[in-house]
Amino acid sequence: MSEYQKIRVSVRSICIVDNKILLQTDLNDSVPTYATVGGELESGETMEERLKLEYKEETGMDIEIKKYLFVIENFFLYNDKPLHSLEHFFLVNIASTEFSSKEKHLSFHWIPVEEIEKYEIKPKVLKELILKGELDEHKHLISRG
Repeated sequence: MSEYQKIRVSVRSICIVDNKILLQTDLNDSVPTYATVGGELESGETMEERLKLEYKEETGMDIEIKKYLFVIENFFLYNDKPLHSLEHFFLVNIASTEFSSKEKHLSFHWIPVEEIEKYEIKPKVLKELILKGELDEHKHLISRG
């Protein structure tokens, strides 16, 4: 039997405004890592519905989904347990860059794209795609670690 107990399906976003990308951190994490906004897909909902709901719940903002970008097959440790995740990414627009977190455990940051190499961004392959300007050039990527 595999060390991975199940495959988690999630939907995530790429939101870039004025050459800054929206990233979030979980304030409960002992080591700060940055991720894009999104969440786990629930049975009976579309990926677009889930992504819009995540933004509404976490930021209070509505988004416009521009297009589907790619999927990252991600293998990593979460709470010291191996996790296999399929993370579907969409390009989105947000109505305003001014908002506050609606969830106490989340902090949001607008990071200049040219500075993201300084940050621990998950999944790791995402940072490489953004820095290379290759968001439209891949459809399936694999990230380990």
